[in-house]
Amino acid sequence: MTLLFYLVPLVAIAPLSSSISLSGCIPTLRPVNVSPVFGDPSTRACNSCTRRGSVVLHAMRKRIVAVNKQARRNYDIIEDFEVGVQLLGTEVKAIRSGSMNLQDGYAQVKDGECWLKNVHIGPHQSSGGFFQHEALRERRLLLHKREIRKLAQDTKIKQLTLVPINAYFNEDNRLKIRLGIGKGKNMRDKRDDIKNREAGRELQRAMKRL
Repeated sequence: MTLLFYLVPLVAIAPLSSSISLSGCIPTLRPVNVSPVFGDPSTRACNSCTRRGSVVLHAMRKRIVAVNKQARRNYDIIEDFEVGVQLLGTEVKAIRSGSMNLQDGYAQVKDGECWLKNVHIGPHQSSGGFFQHEALRERRLLLHKREIRKLAQDTKIKQLTLVPINAYFNEDNRLKIRLGIGKGKNMRDKRDDIKNREAGRELQRAMKRL
């Protein structure tokens, strides 16, 4: 009878709490439908909860891993959009360590698919030679069929070029390519860009003197 007397209150109280932490937090009563990271102040009761929340917030930020500085210098970018890319495991690990170069890269529509070409991804240092990837292999871009048809029309009829602008890991920790549709600049356009850039810098210097 004594054992039954102590078990009954525990069974009655347990459903009121959504979770009981065993990491040193003071157990608190909170509704079940509250987010354990963003919506409930009780998650800030200990350092471990705070660290878990900061990891989630950090994962939502976009991290740029490669930039093509030649893209806007050599092309007049008319439109840009985000695309996915099909990669191997060693390529993803190498990109995370900063071994991606977009400088000479471009994209081309071929056989109903869009391919990223001439983009250099260096070898992954911790992987053996048998598992290494080819640094300059063609990589398929993940696009819908209607998007591929539009890009094929832009490149063939309008004589436009597809160039990668930058690469980054999005909030879901997936690698994305910012692909631009542009028209190549001639020497006169480049000189005009340099003049406009120098004029803007002179204007900024003059504003600082005032």
